[in-house]
Amino acid sequence: MRAWSLAWNTAQVPVRDTSTEVIQVRRTGKGCLSYVIGDGETAMVIDASLDPQIYLDLAHQRGWQVSMVLDTHIHADHLSRSRQLAERSGARLVLPDQQRVGFPFTAIHDGEAVGSG
Repeated sequence: MRAWSLAWNTAQVPVRDTSTEVIQVRRTGKGCLSYVIGDGETAMVIDASLDPQIYLDLAHQRGWQVSMVLDTHIHADHLSRSRQLAERSGARLVLPDQQRVGFPFTAIHDGEAVGSG
């Protein structure tokens, strides 16, 4: 069971008419999805749920530096790896504005847009 909970794979998400590349990372045994979105030399990771090195390797293989890590919500269904990934990569950690965590992050509010920088 432990091996199944750690199983993962990736899928390329087609994006037309842009240089942006989107990679869906599927944590098969848990049903969790995360994304690595890259353009140029930078990337952002959304909802990291695997070991941070996996995302760093995916970015490195494409010549990207992870500059932003974003969680779409506070995860009750799995352990988020976003904080660890942001710390290891030196990226900015972005979370929805809330008072439920005790560590530093950049707050995002409904309707705000984010970029990879």
